[in-house]
Amino acid sequence: MPFKTDEPFQSVLGGSGGDPAGLQRKEKMATGTWRRFNECVAVRLYRKVPVYWEQKEGENRMEYVIIGAGGTGGILGAYMTKAGKNVTLIARGEHGKAMKEKGLTIEKMWNQTKETIPVKVCTMEEYSGKADVILVCVKGYSLEETIPFIKRAAKKETVVIPILNIYGTGGQLQEKLPDILVTDGC
Repeated sequence: MPFKTDEPFQSVLGGSGGDPAGLQRKEKMATGTWRRFNECVAVRLYRKVPVYWEQKEGENRMEYVIIGAGGTGGILGAYMTKAGKNVTLIARGEHGKAMKEKGLTIEKMWNQTKETIPVKVCTMEEYSGKADVILVCVKGYSLEETIPFIKRAAKKETVVIPILNIYGTGGQLQEKLPDILVTDGC
């Protein structure tokens, strides 16, 4: 698999160009072209990071699983699906059933428009694949329930990213999933 670089962050990114505040930086893409991105989402690159190439129809694609399809997981799943990513949302009960039947509707508060996006949805029991990336977007009190599912759905190279509104969830999952790469979370 190709790699971007193992040089420090500042040498990966271009200068700030015409941006006096320095909020926009440029990143050289694999094609040799430059793309702008917001520094707020930049990850400090001090180690090698794999580059995932755009894939053509029919090729193997990365499999994303989002556990919890509420406010955080739902919006991530909807926009990732819209971007062409292979995403499965894990949801239960009436919420999961409604998304299977009707899709996921996003209401944009700034202009009051609604958009319904068809998404792949199943329960933990129904999911039979192996994920490349698992996003954990459940409430803190449901975190423990996700562990057996993550063990079953993960493979050796899977990355688990907890996205919960409480501190320490990454550490909790790292203790219970020692053979799986779990990030500290956000």
